[in-house]
Amino acid sequence: MNYIMRLILYYISAMLIVLFYTSCNPRKNAMHAEKEVIAELDGEVIYANEINTIIKQELYDELCRIHEVKRKALEQLINVKLLQKEANKKQMTYQEFIDDYTDAKIKQLGIDSLLKKYNIKSITEFRGKSVYSVAVDSPTGKVTGDLHLKGAIVDDLLDSLKRNKKIVQYLYPPKSPPINLNNILIIEGILQSKFLLP
Repeated sequence: MNYIMRLILYYISAMLIVLFYTSCNPRKNAMHAEKEVIAELDGEVIYANEINTIIKQELYDELCRIHEVKRKALEQLINVKLLQKEANKKQMTYQEFIDDYTDAKIKQLGIDSLLKKYNIKSITEFRGKSVYSVAVDSPTGKVTGDLHLKGAIVDDLLDSLKRNKKIVQYLYPPKSPPINLNNILIIEGILQSKFLLP
């Protein structure tokens, strides 16, 4: 689990560095992109802004996907920092705190009652290209079920920690590209159609 957190944090750091360097001077970069020659056709120059108008929606969709990745990474980072603060209060490492907390909850309430509380009846597993639903009381289900149960306990803890903290996020989704209604073609005869348009 600790390896996965380090991998996520490494990925986030790399993405932020790339985004920082590409957006250091957005006005200069935007002006440069408008005049950037990307091709020539029989001596006629084709500029980057010409292709950008064609792929505007695809660029927006990609920015939305990147925003979602950043949003999830930010949520994960907030979770790690919240848990790390709790671990520091108890003078424990991050992993020691999680193990200690989940083990105490399991000991206090019992596995069966926690499985019912979190509605964990089966575990979905991926083996190669196949997907299996494994019962929690099976040998395989017991091993992976414990991991899912500990994850549910930690999620519950995070929810309670977040209720007591002021968390302000300044990560906003990209703005939708402007829509030019002048470029929409009106098909003749559509008003006589049996279908109504909103």
